[in-house]
Amino acid sequence: MTVAPARRCAFSVLYDVESKKSYSHLALHTALKDQSLSKDDASLCTELVHGVLLWRRLLDEWIKTLTKSSRSKVTLEVKTILRMGLYQLRLLQKIPDYAVLSDAVDLSKIHQPKAAGFVNAVLRGAQRQKTYEKPLLSFADLQGISLIEAARRLSFAEWMAHHLAKTLGEETAIEVMWGLNQKAQRAFRVNRLRLSRDQLFTLFQEQGVEVHASAINDEGIYATHRHVAQQLIGYDRGLYTLQGESSMLVAKLLRAKPNMDILDACAAPGGKTTHIAELTEDAACITAIDLHEHRTTMIQQQAQRLGLQSIHCETMDARHVTGQFDRILLDAPCSGIGTIARKPDLKWTMTADKVKALVLLQEQLLDACATHVKSGGVLLYTTCTMSAYENERQIGHFLEKHPEFTMLDFDEFERAHLHYAEKAKGIGWILPQDFFGDGFFVARMQRR
Repeated sequence: MTVAPARRCAFSVLYDVESKKSYSHLALHTALKDQSLSKDDASLCTELVHGVLLWRRLLDEWIKTLTKSSRSKVTLEVKTILRMGLYQLRLLQKIPDYAVLSDAVDLSKIHQPKAAGFVNAVLRGAQRQKTYEKPLLSFADLQGISLIEAARRLSFAEWMAHHLAKTLGEETAIEVMWGLNQKAQRAFRVNRLRLSRDQLFTLFQEQGVEVHASAINDEGIYATHRHVAQQLIGYDRGLYTLQGESSMLVAKLLRAKPNMDILDACAAPGGKTTHIAELTEDAACITAIDLHEHRTTMIQQQAQRLGLQSIHCETMDARHVTGQFDRILLDAPCSGIGTIARKPDLKWTMTADKVKALVLLQEQLLDACATHVKSGGVLLYTTCTMSAYENERQIGHFLEKHPEFTMLDFDEFERAHLHYAEKAKGIGWILPQDFFGDGFFVARMQRR
């Protein structure tokens, strides 16, 4: 039995994510590295893993409808194969049905031999079924949809939909859920200490990579390509960093300058740390800390690759930091809802109870960092989530306890790229549908 390498790899990753509670992005990275797939197979494998995880709830609703009297046969192996098959049949346009069914049956023969006929029958039934609950794929589809229906047809857990609605209102929550289902644009940050954006443009184009400039970040480039970023010429020489548009905006909000003492309190993997170093001409004194040594090593490796000398890394708990700083960036551990486009398993692994535990940790980190901001210094609190408990309520509580801090308002440029910035001084959101990347919350405070 010959199963396409991409589908064989995708099945392995999806099964491990569910059965072993593996992180999807890490499991996929390991599988792609170990199996040495072609570019086409790696692309399809990635599409299947991300797509099945993004649409899992709706896929399972379809499976229930198609297997009404035979649900005892739906083991995890069978469910994984059916999810993959239905995703390809109903949500991908360019894959022939015969290839989907053939590989699904062959995967069944390998992992659940007695269920091969059942899998074939279910998927053929799906081919014939003309009436079923359709996914919401275009932005225009969102008009007139209730929050509950949107959660179902955008494949989100209802608790998460309600959580978003409490923070952003129902209409924006629905738009955010849609945005989180879109493919993230591939963005690069040019290392302007080594070359100009135009020079990186030329370098990428010479490698056959189609590129266009960011409209809001002078150092940002978008690339439409299937290359692995680390394999492009210039990566090893530190000419660029893979970083989302919204993440690039965050470091600029710190307003860091050369010769300042700067702390990045939860710094790994180092994208914002190295951006701060580049923005300050590698002439600030930057301390980057993380709780885990292997993550601190990641920051060091990025700094070395980019040729940055101003970053000093330490492995420690940010709640025990020492020293005084002109600028502190606290990109706090959070529920990560804004990263679902890259880490789709968060739709199903994040829970309301986990959010509550994170709120307590964030409060402790804020309190600890507050004591290390110099008079007149800036504390920038950010999360990659859209949760009132982790964001604006957290900041409101912080200001009640720390009257020595006041909100530092955004300028015209900053406000232009932040939601709700006009309603609350120094507070704003970057939503996932803005740049088809991560969603962020930002709050900028200054010590009196």
